[in-house]
Amino acid sequence: MRYFGPVICVMILLGWSLSGTIAAESDLELKYSVKLEEKDRILGDLTGNFLIYGRPYIKMYDHDGNRLFSRRLKNNVKPVLSPAGKYLALVTYADHSPTELKTIKLELYNPKGERLLKIDKPAATLFELSDKGWFIGVEGVAGIAPNRVHIYDPSGKDIKTLIFQTFRKAVFAPAGDHIVVDKGSEGLELFDLQGNSVSSVPVCRNYLLSRDARYWACFGGGIFNLYQGDSLVKNLQVTPAEIIDMAFDIQSNLLVILAEKRLRLLDLVDGKLRWEYRLNEPEQYFTALSLSPDGRHVACGMDINRGDSIPKAERHIEGEALLFPVEGASPTRHSEKYTLWDIGLPRVALTASQNSLIIMTKEKVARYSYR
Repeated sequence: MRYFGPVICVMILLGWSLSGTIAAESDLELKYSVKLEEKDRILGDLTGNFLIYGRPYIKMYDHDGNRLFSRRLKNNVKPVLSPAGKYLALVTYADHSPTELKTIKLELYNPKGERLLKIDKPAATLFELSDKGWFIGVEGVAGIAPNRVHIYDPSGKDIKTLIFQTFRKAVFAPAGDHIVVDKGSEGLELFDLQGNSVSSVPVCRNYLLSRDARYWACFGGGIFNLYQGDSLVKNLQVTPAEIIDMAFDIQSNLLVILAEKRLRLLDLVDGKLRWEYRLNEPEQYFTALSLSPDGRHVACGMDINRGDSIPKAERHIEGEALLFPVEGASPTRHSEKYTLWDIGLPRVALTASQNSLIIMTKEKVARYSYR
């Protein structure tokens, strides 16, 4: 996350509200729909290729909904996908799960299912992939010191091992060219791909790093802090004290913050709230957020919870995807009906290809185009 200037306290009462405005009906054109089974999981951020994992099968799809390949996996093989689906790892463990902490092999594939490399008996047991071909592996159990993070280059060479005494997890930064390590009580630390420390920030409950890796957005206890490198440069008091998701634009000029009942767009240059959108109906809750790569649109998922007085199977049967122009006009709304539901659904993703909005429910992944 990003920003310059003195520390500023910005109250969320600034800006203007879109709540209560009449939204346009859906003007989305369906491009494809892929059916999901009840136990299917989706791997990938839905901005490119994605993987459907329904044990024991995996099925890889491209952005146009075409199946690229499918494969049956053994019970002791776990798939790992890079965010936009450019790389797939199949990790084989000594038993039916990684709990034995012994990895037999890692095989890296391209989206067509062609094997690129194989690593026998890597020390790491949990892996993360970037869309640039680099990958990291964690050796050890979170909470039990020490933990080691292995950095692998695109050839599969283990070029650096980082050792931590306190550790929760390690993930790639959004652009895939840095590594974020959550060190638990010691805060967050950013490393480049050579294992050099770049910046660090204190402990925070939820965080997001800008694509250029210059700024952190950190939230916890109702306080929202923005850091440039190691330095705190902006400070926001946020109510209600809960954030579901956040998104930066590519230029690091805008930050979108999603809470259960409120969507906010902050201008990070002047520290002001551009606009907000509130859900006024008590049964409506935001579920997901996406900001388009060109920074022109914001998409949100919204579920309707009909309440505890309704039988459990009938509480979550409909929702919406809301598409906002970043200038703040009323959203285009697209309704979704479903019989199966899970936390975080409907899920949404805006992609760079042909003004596309991806909507995922428990029952399908569908791509729509918009004007």
